[in-house]
Amino acid sequence: MNTSVSDEWAALDQHFRREVRVLSRFRNASMFSVRRMWKRQTNEDGKHLSQFERDALKERHCELFGMVRLRLLPRARRQPSSLFVGSLTVLT
Repeated sequence: MNTSVSDEWAALDQHFRREVRVLSRFRNASMFSVRRMWKRQTNEDGKHLSQFERDALKERHCELFGMVRLRLLPRARRQPSSLFVGSLTVLT
């Protein structure tokens, strides 16, 4: 597939706009709140996390704790070796 430079820039722009939204979503969440929301898989209002919120919570966890550990991932997502979450490596 041959994409133009403007298409590539547009895709990058869209990617970084999403990243800003992801990083902003739980920007003010405390360590306690992040752990509680992840453990319960709910947002601050007690509603189930959307995929967007799950991504944002993983990013906030990495900001606060340095990495996402497999024990914080739902059992169905665990694997015996390291895996990738977005651009982050998850340590086992």
